[in-house]
Amino acid sequence: MSEYVFTGVSLKQFLFILFFLTQAYGEVATFAGGCFWCVEADLEKVPGVQKVVSGYSGGVIKNPTYNSVSSGRTKHLEVVQVTFDEKVLPYDQLLVKFWKTINPADGGGQFVDRGYQYTSAIFYHSEKQKNLAVQSKDFLVRSKKLSKIVTPIVEFVKFYRAEQYHQDFYKKNAKSIKRYKSYRKSSGRDKFIEKYWNNFNFNFLNNPYEKLSDAVLRKKLTKLQYNVTQEDGTERPFKNEYWDNKEPGIYVDIVKGEPLFSSLHKFKSGTGWPSFTKPLVKKHLVYKEDNTLFSKRTEVRSKISNSHLGHVFDDGPAPTGKRYCINSAALKFIPVKDLKKLGYGEFLKDFTAANKKAELKKKNIKKAYFAGGCFWCMEPPFEKQVGVLKVDSGCSGGDKVSPSYKQVSSGATSHIEAVVVVYDSSKVSYDTLLDIFWRQINPTQGDGQFVDKGPHYRSAIFYQNDEEKKKAKESLVRLKKLNKFGGKKIVTDFLSFKSFYKAEEYHQDYLVKNPGGYTCHAIYVDSYLN
Repeated sequence: MSEYVFTGVSLKQFLFILFFLTQAYGEVATFAGGCFWCVEADLEKVPGVQKVVSGYSGGVIKNPTYNSVSSGRTKHLEVVQVTFDEKVLPYDQLLVKFWKTINPADGGGQFVDRGYQYTSAIFYHSEKQKNLAVQSKDFLVRSKKLSKIVTPIVEFVKFYRAEQYHQDFYKKNAKSIKRYKSYRKSSGRDKFIEKYWNNFNFNFLNNPYEKLSDAVLRKKLTKLQYNVTQEDGTERPFKNEYWDNKEPGIYVDIVKGEPLFSSLHKFKSGTGWPSFTKPLVKKHLVYKEDNTLFSKRTEVRSKISNSHLGHVFDDGPAPTGKRYCINSAALKFIPVKDLKKLGYGEFLKDFTAANKKAELKKKNIKKAYFAGGCFWCMEPPFEKQVGVLKVDSGCSGGDKVSPSYKQVSSGATSHIEAVVVVYDSSKVSYDTLLDIFWRQINPTQGDGQFVDKGPHYRSAIFYQNDEEKKKAKESLVRLKKLNKFGGKKIVTDFLSFKSFYKAEEYHQDYLVKNPGGYTCHAIYVDSYLN
C-alpha cells in the first residue's frame, strides 16, 4: 500500500490523516429551531458536543446575510451546525436534545419569532440520520404529547455560516449576554420546555407504540406474565408480587411501560390482588365487557400493548367507589426515587403534593387526654365530633408501666381511667374538646364518677404544655359562670401529663360492640349541662 502516493503522501498516510480528522472533528448534524442564539446555547452544553455554529440552510440564495434571511425572501432557515463525538453522544440522543429545545407543533415560527425563516427542521446528512430522525418524529406523533408535529425532515444541501457577531452570542460579551438573557426570558421558550419536555420520556428507540411480536413477548415475559397479559390469565391471590406493596411509586405496563396506576390510589381490599380506586392516566386504559365465569364483568386492558390487566368493580371506597382489581404480573413497579431516572418524572409532583399534604396533616394532628370516670362512656361524645380522628381508652396519671385493667381497678397503681383524643386541630379546637369533656362528667364529685367509686374513677384534665393548662383553666372559669352546681365545689384535677397506657382491646369502642351497655354519663348530661 505504501507505493501509492498522492501529492507526496502515501495512501496509508492519507487514510491515517482522514481517520484522525474524523476523530478530531466528529460527526456533523444540522438543525433549525428558531432563533439560533438559543439553539446554539442549549446544544453547546450537551456532553459530547464539540462545536456549534450558527448559520443558514435550506434556501436558494448563495451566501445569504442575516438581513436577507430575516426578510424571508431567501427561503433559508436559521440553523445551527453541530459537530459531535458519536462515541460520547450518539445521534439519536442528540436528536432528543434538539426536539426538547423546540415546539415542533408550531408551523409559523418558533415562540416569539414568526415567519418561515424561524420554523423548525431536521437536515439529515446520511441515511442513518434520516432513519433515526423519522423514528424520533414517529414516536413523537404517536405519543400525542402535542396536537401535531410539523417539523420537516429534509436532506442537507448547503450550510452558510452566519456573521461572526452571531456566533456564541449568548456568552460573547457583557452587552450580548444581557441582551440574550432578556430576549430568552421573554421569548416563551423556557416556559414551553418546562411544561412539555422536562419530564417527558423520549426513549424513541424503545418505542412503546411499536407492537411486539409473539416471539419477542415470550422472550421478554415470564410464563406467568405472558399467561396473564396475553392469554387473559389470573394469578393466585395473596401470592403475587404487589398485593401488599406499600412503597410509594407508580405501576406501569409490564410490556410497554405505559404508566397505569399509582400507590396514591392503592388501597387494601382484602382480595389478595393490587387494588386501586382509579387509574393514573385514564387514556392508557380500555374497557371490555367480559361474560366469562357465568357473570358480566368489566375487563381492564392497557391501550398501547393491549395487555389484559384485570377487572374493575363498583364496590370500591370513596371518592370513586371503584375497585380496579389488577394482576401483579401485568405490572412493573417504579419507586418514587427512580421516577425521574426512568423517564416518569412528570408524576413526581403528585407525590410531592401528597407529602406536603401529609406533612401538613401531621402538623395538625394532636392529642388530648381526659379522665371522666368509666372510659367506655367517655369515648362516644368525642368520637361524634367532627375533626376527632380516634379515641382510645386507657389510663394515665400513675407511675406503674403498662398496667392491666385489673391493676388499675384495684386502686393500687395511682392511675386514672382516661381517654386519649386524637384530633385534627385545623378542624376542631382544644377549647371545643374541653367543652365536650365538661359536659360528660360531674366535676363536683371527688370520690369517682357517678356509680363508679374510687380514686381511679375521678375526673381530671391532663395538660401537656402551658398553653393547654391555660386553656383548661379558662374553661373552668366558663363552667363556673354557668352556676349549674348549686354552689358545690368543682374538684376536677388539673394534672401535668406524664404517660398514657392503652387499655385491653375489648375495652376499645365498648359501647359500639355492646349497644346500651352503660348509661350513667348520659343521665347526668341530660340532668345538668344540656
